[in-house]
Formats: sequence, structure tokens, C-alpha cells
Amino acid sequence: MAIVLAPDAMHAAAFTHAHTPDGPSFLCASIPLDTDDVRALEETVYDNPLLVAPFGRVDILLRSADTMAIPAGLGADAARTALVAPIMGVDTDTHTVVADAVDENYALAYPVRTAVLNFLRRTFDGASMEHPLTALARYFGQRSILGNSGKLYVNIRPSGLDLLAWAAGGPAALTSVSADTVDDMVYFILAVMQRAGLSTADDQILLCGDAGIRAGLMTQLRRFAASVMPVIMPSAAALLAGPDLQSVPFEILTLIDA
Repeated sequence: MAIVLAPDAMHAAAFTHAHTPDGPSFLCASIPLDTDDVRALEETVYDNPLLVAPFGRVDILLRSADTMAIPAGLGADAARTALVAPIMGVDTDTHTVVADAVDENYALAYPVRTAVLNFLRRTFDGASMEHPLTALARYFGQRSILGNSGKLYVNIRPSGLDLLAWAAGGPAALTSVSADTVDDMVYFILAVMQRAGLSTADDQILLCGDAGIRAGLMTQLRRFAASVMPVIMPSAAALLAGPDLQSVPFEILTLIDA
């Protein structure tokens, strides 16, 4: 099972692959929810027994608007929070700074409400938890070794973008932004390309995510960049999700294909 906790909703997908005894299956749902409200989160989870069924693997993606690159290996939750929270402006009475390793040199740090984090760790014992950017970075990083051009991957969400840039030396930018219009999205994409040292003439922009926005965004971007194309959908996820494919957050699809 894969779960994304966004600030305003929980997205969940329960699935089994073809090699399981009962064959492949796929079920997805989005539940509007203030995921900072631990009581509302608890009620939602316990009102949906499938969420706490004994799955072989559970992946939880914790979407936080605030992220920061930090050196790898800054210790456990308490030590990391004490060091990083003042820089990020995080209230240590209510939040814990979590960090995901991106490579051997640095990690992605982000705040999670401590009560929510404790509830998830208690309820989903053994679950993998990370930021959506980390899951996307792992997925796209495995595919960015092909070819010589730099690449900017853009995961489109209804109210924002995940932007992940790769240059010759590896990851050059990982960030999430809020954006409500195509014009704003174009601005952020071109700004991150420039910041990452990528060229609109020679490097690639690859789009995934919200299909309703993607076509118009692609048309606008082609006014400014030579190579703009869609990301090829993860093959295992496409087969499993079938007609639900376009309604599933792309970060969940990368977990299905893992």
C-alpha cells in the first residue's frame, strides 16, 4: 500500500501484483482531510479498515511545503531537530524535523507535526516514510544516467509542482512550489532550470502528473524551451492502475513500479 499525506488530503492506493496468489488488483482513493489535525487523521484511518490491513509493504509519503538540503548523518530526530529547526523557523514544541538521505553527501530535511509522526509510526509499524521529493528523486535518478543532456523533471499537482533537476554531476535541484496558474508554473520551471545551470536550448524538460494541466503547460513551455516532452508512465503501475491511472498521484505510481 502507498499513502500520500498532503496538507489537505490523504491519497491512498492498495495494490497487489500479478505474481500474488489472487492475481493483480488496484484500488485508490483520495480523502479530503486536514492532515495536521491528528484527531481527524486517526478517525480517518480507523474508519477505513483497509488502511490498517496487513500489507506486505507500506510506503507513506509526507508532503511538507518546507524543505531544506542538509549534510547527511545529522543524527536522530531530537539532535537533528535541535540543529535544523531554528534555521527553518520550525516550532520544536509541535514539530520534528525529519530527514531523508538523497545520496551519500546530503539529505532532504522537512518538518512534520510530532503528534502526526508518532501516530503514523505507532499505527503503521515498519512502514517506510519519506517526502514525495525523495521518492521522485530515487525514481528519476535511476533514469537520468541515460543520455548526455541535463534533465528537469516536473511533477504537476493541481496546486503546485515538484521540480527535480539533474546535471552532469548528479542532482542539481530538488524543490516543491505552490502555483495555481500555467503562467506561474512556467515561471518556476524556467527559474529552477536557470538555478540548476540547465539550458533551455540543449537540456530536457520532462512533465508528469496532472493530465488536465499538462497539455497546456507543455504548449506554453515550448515557446521557451527546445525539448519538452511527457515522462513515460511507469510500466508496472500503468498495467495495474488501468483506467485509474490518470487520477493517481505520480509519486504513488513510482512506488508501485519500485
